[in-house]
Amino acid sequence: MGRLKSQRTVRSGTQTLHGKQNPLAGGAVNRRYAYDKAGNLIQSADQRSGVLNYVYDKIGRIQEARNSQTGRSETFAFDPAHNILDIPTSTPSPVGEGRGEGKTTAPISDDLQTQGRLKSPANPNLISGNRLKEYNGIEYTYDALGNLIYRQLPNGENQYYQYDLENQLVRAEIKKPAGNTEIWTYAYDPFGRRLSKERQDKLVWTSTDPKRTHFVWDGSRLLQEYTYKGSYTYIYTDQDSYEPLAQVFHNNQDEEQYLAYFHNDQIGIPKEMTDIHGNLLWYGEYTAWGRLKKDGRVYKDAHQPFRLQNQYYDSETGLHYNYFRYYDSDTGRFVSQDVIGLVGGENFYQFSPNTQSWIDPLGLKELYYLVARKDGFYPVMEWGKRKPVGKIWLKKGDIWKIGETKNIVKGVQRRYSQKWLDRNNLKYIRVMKGPKKAMQRWERLKIIKYIKRRGKLPAGNKCKH
Repeated sequence: MGRLKSQRTVRSGTQTLHGKQNPLAGGAVNRRYAYDKAGNLIQSADQRSGVLNYVYDKIGRIQEARNSQTGRSETFAFDPAHNILDIPTSTPSPVGEGRGEGKTTAPISDDLQTQGRLKSPANPNLISGNRLKEYNGIEYTYDALGNLIYRQLPNGENQYYQYDLENQLVRAEIKKPAGNTEIWTYAYDPFGRRLSKERQDKLVWTSTDPKRTHFVWDGSRLLQEYTYKGSYTYIYTDQDSYEPLAQVFHNNQDEEQYLAYFHNDQIGIPKEMTDIHGNLLWYGEYTAWGRLKKDGRVYKDAHQPFRLQNQYYDSETGLHYNYFRYYDSDTGRFVSQDVIGLVGGENFYQFSPNTQSWIDPLGLKELYYLVARKDGFYPVMEWGKRKPVGKIWLKKGDIWKIGETKNIVKGVQRRYSQKWLDRNNLKYIRVMKGPKKAMQRWERLKIIKYIKRRGKLPAGNKCKH
């Protein structure tokens, strides 16, 4: 199935990039994975994180992530619309990067009895419009368009957000418990790519550490970022991947370049960084929803901003920039609604059932063809019916279906299993990848073009979209 089973690196030298001994360098990466029959990750074993076991419900939503060595766990529950539920525990965990294990809740089912409990006075956490109001001590407030405009953290920090007419986050005002306030602004290009972020409150005006970052893009992937320290250039595993492979840092102080490598887990999340000799520079441990809970800086100036694929961590807010939207790793949700509405799913804020098997690097989709692998009869599908209504003769290479999907894991489509494709004599061909709305338009245009040429829908399509 092409799933990653193990990872291991061996150090080639004993010196770090600055010539110092690194006691943690030997065997910087040593990891194993196990999966269930549905392809869900059920165990990962790591020399630093220990053995993590994962439990899922019947539809693939994560219920528990437990460290078998420490005994610590995260447990989760959801309502029928896939909103995470805030079931009180005796000692709620702190939140924020590096500040705790994350939420623990009592797992519950999503049957009618559960729905009744959600609406009862004893359980007031009814989530209206899929807008989460409170979770693990964090309070959330939204504007009329469904954008998160206020978040209060358990430590007393208050964050206020402002959006432009495109529902892009353009300003964050962060009031710290100590009384000081940070103001950050964000700018984007016409394609929704973030060009810069900058701190603009009074305290930064006299700072010797300017809080300004400029971003350069290669299509939909971050290519470079520039700060007063220098520039960081990113290389990816291949031209169609959002999984980082290497980082080249150009230091403005000594005008030297330093190369570092990313070592990612089964879903493409960076877990370690090493230098060219295999010496460990950085390592991280994550919660079940992708929040960095341990930032292990063996080399103090190591810079690792990536989280889930194509997510860039903003230390000022704790949110992850995810191209079109921002992701909240405390709740596993986006902070604003999906721009394509119901086409993207009934819950406009949902990221995925779990982050151990699913990614959404842009909120992108892939346009594809299913084509006949040989001459023969193929089933004809019809709207409202699960079983074929007839058969049609197709030649090898003829299109059976035109579709789009976001079920892409590490560059490989997971909508159709190879076994199913082989059984039906079909071949999956990727046509293009892009923003959801664009792929929806292209799918419809391709189907309409097919109808004009053939006078009917492709046999595998039930409708024009």
